[in-house]
Amino acid sequence: MQSDLPQILGDPLTVERVVAKLQHNALKFTSESGCVTLWTGTDNEAIVVPVEDTGPGVAAAPLFDPFKKFRRATENSYHEGMGFGLFITKELVEAHGGQIDVKSTLEQGNCFSVRLPSGSVLSTVGEGESRATTRMVMAGKNQCSEGGG
Repeated sequence: MQSDLPQILGDPLTVERVVAKLQHNALKFTSESGCVTLWTGTDNEAIVVPVEDTGPGVAAAPLFDPFKKFRRATENSYHEGMGFGLFITKELVEAHGGQIDVKSTLEQGNCFSVRLPSGSVLSTVGEGESRATTRMVMAGKNQCSEGGG
């Protein structure tokens, strides 16, 4: 993770819970040969935390909202869960003055991005966006190549 990020005004345990939930979901829906990527960075006055996976993704549908209560990736899914996780995650992000969104491509994966306002932007960050990438290697998951997300 990037070490020179500005501080986030908010509860650190709640922010940790948000990132952990997104990591958990990414791992849950990514195959053994897939990859989950987590990186952190800054964009203007915000901390950005995207969590990308190479899971099945979801088809673009105008009425599909993964952050809705009881929403599951598929009704016939064999994965555990009641459909509260992303709903609660969005509520926690918004309680911190942030935003969460998802970009998904069917058969290619998802990218959930959290943007949280920073307390103060450090002068060492500079203008625009900077980022560091961390590739997650979990038991049963193949290691992903290093590089940007």
